[in-house]
Amino acid sequence: MEKMNLKWNYTNKMVNDLLRVIKAKEIVDLLEIPIFIEEEIKRETIAKRVHFSTKIEGNNLNLDQVKDILEKDNFSHERNVLEVRNYYNALMFLSVESEFNDSMTEDLVLKVHNLVVGKSLTFKNSYRKSQNVVADSISGNIVYMPPEAKDVSILMKQIIREFNSNKFKDIPLPIRAGIFAYEIVTIHPFMDGNGRTARLLATYILKSNKYDLKGFYVIV
Repeated sequence: MEKMNLKWNYTNKMVNDLLRVIKAKEIVDLLEIPIFIEEEIKRETIAKRVHFSTKIEGNNLNLDQVKDILEKDNFSHERNVLEVRNYYNALMFLSVESEFNDSMTEDLVLKVHNLVVGKSLTFKNSYRKSQNVVADSISGNIVYMPPEAKDVSILMKQIIREFNSNKFKDIPLPIRAGIFAYEIVTIHPFMDGNGRTARLLATYILKSNKYDLKGFYVIV
């Protein structure tokens, strides 16, 4: 695969879901609540974002345990704890980044993945050099074979170029965010952390374009 040929169409369900999102955004944008309540909702939402996104990838911690890790200085090197802290760090990085930037770049993708897997922002990251697979967590059977490693860089450049194009910007933002996340997991550019990176970038797309409903939502 040397080129992504993603084809999609609006369905009745998609249009209805989009209308519900637009309605929710209008309500939230006009909502006036005390600052301390808003901050409490945001803390709860952040904890749920971290919990559900890492849980999908097999993290065994429950929501209360995730909240405890985020609220305290837990420096454990246990895998589940590290995944939670790494995802949180990436989420906070993108929260700041979205205040000054709304474009998508390979540098941003690589930095987000750095944080997801516990590296520093300045770590010299790169796309995978070998084949990876998506396997069933129970049977171990291969359920998806991503593109060959030699095609990854070309495909990533393509989807980023298309995302930043004027044509793509005509697509409603929630759908744009979903398409880009889908393309990331389809390419699977890294050996690990692809799903988490994709969901983080979808969150960034929404927030950087002022479509994050004040942070009162969770991608699951």
